[in-house]
Amino acid sequence: MNYPRKIVKLNLLALILTLTFLGGSSVLAAGSASRSSSVGSATQAQSVSLSNPLGTSDFNTIAATIINGILGFVGTISLLLFIYGGLVLMTSAGASAKIDKGKNIILYAVIGMVIVFTSYILVKFVIQGITGV
Repeated sequence: MNYPRKIVKLNLLALILTLTFLGGSSVLAAGSASRSSSVGSATQAQSVSLSNPLGTSDFNTIAATIINGILGFVGTISLLLFIYGGLVLMTSAGASAKIDKGKNIILYAVIGMVIVFTSYILVKFVIQGITGV
């Protein structure tokens, strides 16, 4: 089957984002378990405990950390778009279609950065209002 390149790129991006955000969260809960093992006639009880990998159990702090991580990731994507737009412009060899494509990529990356910075400021303001920190 011959799929359009745009659909393949979007599916690949969705897969990468899914693995990035869900793949690293294999242990999210803290708890303890005990197990006993018998060696010969002696029975030994061993205690296993898991520490909280998030460092806090406050919902506001966890939400702020997640939102800041997402905004940082989007900022990185925007930087990569700047680089890609510059490469398209440099390799255009005077073709007006490629020049316009490179300019549009950079323009939309700038618009995306403005949206990311604005949302970062708004989220930080709201979280500071809620948590008082």
